[in-house]
Amino acid sequence: MSLKQYLEKFDEEFMVAEAVELPRGRVDEGEYHVEVTSFQPKRSQSGKDMFHMELEIIEGKFKGRKLSKYLLFHDAASLGRTKLDLIRCGLRLERFSDIADRLGEMFAKRLIVSVKHQANDEKRVNVYIESELKPEMIKPPEPDKEKEVILPF
Repeated sequence: MSLKQYLEKFDEEFMVAEAVELPRGRVDEGEYHVEVTSFQPKRSQSGKDMFHMELEIIEGKFKGRKLSKYLLFHDAASLGRTKLDLIRCGLRLERFSDIADRLGEMFAKRLIVSVKHQANDEKRVNVYIESELKPEMIKPPEPDKEKEVILPF
């Protein structure tokens, strides 16, 4: 299948999709419900091994915005922090190498994270994983008042 053929399946939705602009600037400090949209091994510019998690905020004022979380594993201390973050994500591993077989479990996982601004840097934020987001913790969507039909009887 060519790229064009693959992309054709999105044509109808694309034609009716609204162009949506997300709020700009940094995300406020606080707690957010997010979904993991990417989880992949990387190497930092300084050569440290890590996993990069891309998180999308799924509700509230910043819905649709992306956050990045880096799980470093270059030494014993960073492995300990990464182990705790993985446990908080609901991924319990016997051996660290087991993550290679379980990477797929991280995709679309919903989490609660906290965002804190770095005091000395206007643009950087720290993202802390608090826990897995259970289905019963997700707020139902607000009814759309504009699309609500009021019957005359």
